[in-house]
Amino acid sequence: CDGNGNVYVVWEDDRNAAGKYEVYFRSLQVQFSKPVDFIVYYQTPDIRLNTGVDAGKFNVRRPVISTDKRGNIYAAWQDSREIPEDEVYPGIYFNVSNNHGATWKSDAIKVDNVPIGGFISFTPPAISNDVNGHVYVAWTDDAGRAARSEKFKPDGTADVYFNRSSDYGITWDEDTRIERAEVRAEAKNVSIASNNKGLVCIAWADNSGAFGKQGISENYNIFINHSENFGSTFLDSDSNIRIYTWAPPGKTAAADPIVQIDDIGNTFVAWIDKFPDVYNIYFNFSIEKGRKNSWLFRNIMVLDYQIPPGNSGNQIMTIDNTGHVYIAWQDTRSALAEGNYNIFFISGFLDIERLLIAGQRLGEACFIATAAYGSPFERHVEILREFRDRYLLTNTAGRWFVAAYYKL
Repeated sequence: CDGNGNVYVVWEDDRNAAGKYEVYFRSLQVQFSKPVDFIVYYQTPDIRLNTGVDAGKFNVRRPVISTDKRGNIYAAWQDSREIPEDEVYPGIYFNVSNNHGATWKSDAIKVDNVPIGGFISFTPPAISNDVNGHVYVAWTDDAGRAARSEKFKPDGTADVYFNRSSDYGITWDEDTRIERAEVRAEAKNVSIASNNKGLVCIAWADNSGAFGKQGISENYNIFINHSENFGSTFLDSDSNIRIYTWAPPGKTAAADPIVQIDDIGNTFVAWIDKFPDVYNIYFNFSIEKGRKNSWLFRNIMVLDYQIPPGNSGNQIMTIDNTGHVYIAWQDTRSALAEGNYNIFFISGFLDIERLLIAGQRLGEACFIATAAYGSPFERHVEILREFRDRYLLTNTAGRWFVAAYYKL
């Protein structure tokens, strides 16, 4: 959705052939000034997005959607289409509208670079974008790549892959493997987030071992990798960051991470982990853009109480730019009936202003301007920070001045 009441929805639908699910889209407009009749349908009927193939022929899975709040809408999904004579194969597909969903591309775009058919396994994608025309998609597949074996030769494990567009989803780069190439591990549950300043973070679960050691272990842990240049390069490809946990190695079953980023670059991750004996929601954060050694040493267990115990799952998380975090999830703990699920919610506040001012070495807070204007998020402070990043930190003299300023 955006700030003007526009709401965009995608879903799976088998209206064209029973059991053959496809991607459909509809946009709505909520008019809060008309409480009796407040929804206006932009399109009737709704629109099929898995274009380029006949309706009702190929299954899709788990469409995801993102928007830049300027009328550009992006959708991605896992697609089973396979037409060998046209070199069309299963994979991750994408479609885009640049006019609030009124029209879409007539041929969906394949964003993975696996050029062969056969028994390749994909997982549904995650998607994010910014206001500068960058669109980011991440997923896992087991097609294999040249970095670890013969080109396009599968090795039986799923790896994390990423691709991006820099022109509002019209053209795409070659896909990139994100996690360490030399480690054989089964990756799953990819999540992605970005902001408008070039920060892109990808989180996932894999069983490469508690500390990224060689070989597959029985326990899964949460890992993260990030880019600070709009996805051109990822900084931690040689040593992915494991989100710190106090659980002993081999005792975790972490899964389903969700990553979020605010405008400054504070990075938040929530996931589930079965420790010690039931699944609970865990949380960690970084005020240094997700960089190594910037995460809390102990994860936070997101529970308002633990009695009666119950399994948590299907969590969702959102944040704002002032340090507020909101998490909702499904939970079996109930005093009324064992095994029944209920929806629980919790919110928290991280004093980002205090953390930034206390951490001048981060180069994010500006102490004098913050003291003068009252907040590191005030408009004048944002302008000064942008001036520093664009005109001072990009040259030797400017970097010397900034370093001296922080030191003094």
